[in-house]
Amino acid sequence: RVAISLPSLRPDAFSVGLAEAVSRVRKSGLTFAPEAGTQRLRDVINKNVTEDDLLGAAKIAYEKGWNLIKLYFMIGLPTETYEDLDGIVDLVGKVARIARGNGGKSLNVSISPFSPKPNTPFQWDPQDTLSSLGDKCRYLSKHISRKSVHLRWRDPEVTGIETLLARGDRRIGRVLYRAWEKGAKFDEWSEHFNFERWTSALDESGIALEDELGPRRIGHALPWEIIQSGIRSDFLLREREKAARAEVTPDCRTGDCSGCGIRDLGFDRKFVKEHSTAENAEDAEKQKIRERSTTSAPSAVKSAAGGGDTSPTESRYGRRQKKRRSAPAPSMAGTKVRLQYAKEAQMRFIGHLDVTRAFERTIRQARIPIAYSQGFHPHPKASFGPPLALGIESLAEYVDLQLSEPYPWDIVASLNSILPPGLRIVDAKPIFGKTLALNAAINAAAYDVSLPPEVELTKAVESLLAASSVILRRTTKQGIKDVDIRPGIRELRSGSGVLSMTLTLGQQTSPRPMELLKHLLGWPSDRMCALKITRTGLYIERNGRKLSPMQVL
Repeated sequence: RVAISLPSLRPDAFSVGLAEAVSRVRKSGLTFAPEAGTQRLRDVINKNVTEDDLLGAAKIAYEKGWNLIKLYFMIGLPTETYEDLDGIVDLVGKVARIARGNGGKSLNVSISPFSPKPNTPFQWDPQDTLSSLGDKCRYLSKHISRKSVHLRWRDPEVTGIETLLARGDRRIGRVLYRAWEKGAKFDEWSEHFNFERWTSALDESGIALEDELGPRRIGHALPWEIIQSGIRSDFLLREREKAARAEVTPDCRTGDCSGCGIRDLGFDRKFVKEHSTAENAEDAEKQKIRERSTTSAPSAVKSAAGGGDTSPTESRYGRRQKKRRSAPAPSMAGTKVRLQYAKEAQMRFIGHLDVTRAFERTIRQARIPIAYSQGFHPHPKASFGPPLALGIESLAEYVDLQLSEPYPWDIVASLNSILPPGLRIVDAKPIFGKTLALNAAINAAAYDVSLPPEVELTKAVESLLAASSVILRRTTKQGIKDVDIRPGIRELRSGSGVLSMTLTLGQQTSPRPMELLKHLLGWPSDRMCALKITRTGLYIERNGRKLSPMQVL
């Protein structure tokens, strides 16, 4: 039930011992960061790894059971030429051949434009122009074979804004505020990023993006120098000069002190070195213990014919033991429970997937005996109801839990003592017999919308209910479609500053709360986001009756 995910690794740090230790549990993907395609450019950025390091690490990983490797490269590095891009193409091709030689395993390649950050030797250097970075992305896309490689790259415009914010001074605060006013939110998500909002905010603030991404004059004050990082400017300048000569600086934990200035803050190089040595010694001792336990483990089994010890392979005349799937455990009475929970206050800004993760962690922490699915990637058996749109509160969300032991009656108190503020269990009820999954059974939802005192919707509601059809334009993955939402409106009434509505779920004609409000109010999206919307109930409409998921049990 445990999967180990390793962080982005230096290829020279990935060894057979590490691969064997991790291979005993479930493995997720593995990321190596060569960062540049040629040794010259890796030396420029002081990335002291070689091509042989990367190819050796990839070979070990694929042979030890990893099915996916991700390579991370940067483009637009100082002194970069198209020969360095060809080096990326060549290196990716070599790793792809290793992947194909190990059963056609997967290889992902991620390309990210370089952003010259503060407190680095390249803090005075310009960022490569956005047009040049775009050309380089297209060049790599054209020359890297897509047969066995999945190539992705970061939008250079996003990196441009990242550099603007990282190296900007107090004037950029006005730009940030104006971009927010224009709708810049969640910009790290590509579907929300709009570069024109930022260029417009920059223009209104009288700031040229090209100047902010350009070079900084050496010897002039830099905005971030008001923060004491411990790294001296003269050291960064020396490193910048060494980078121009493609000269590598050794790691001070294993070599001589490089004089960066960190010791001026009270960090003794001897302490850093001894701390690193102690960690290495501890890791080595743990590895010895693992090796002793492996070699001392029984390596033979009794032969069916009696007598001597033979290996499992020999006892089956050279054939391997077949893996047999264990039959799923039967569901005992009282081992399924349905929970009703509320999602309120700040938790309304937390998405559905994060809520499910919060429940999984809370269940483990509360030691609730949750059952797990079978197979190599077991998951806790928790089935949630229809997801709630971001920004909407709820008093009636539901989740079904399959337990491995009879239902503990104190489950409500146990979970509520650990759940984060804004999530709370309202009710719990055991499930006996077969029931439809929540997503399949629930087909209606009720909402209350708190309206400002000056808003009067009585006439608009009456007009909508009297209409035979209400056509709205909806954007889907297949494009823009006209949808008649009138059949999906079960109830709609306005009074005392509250708009109450009951809408169908899971159908093409099912209205979304925000699109129905936009139709009634005619407000822009950002103004509607300030409304308090609460889901007050989820229902199962059956034979003309409206029942809650608890009432059907």
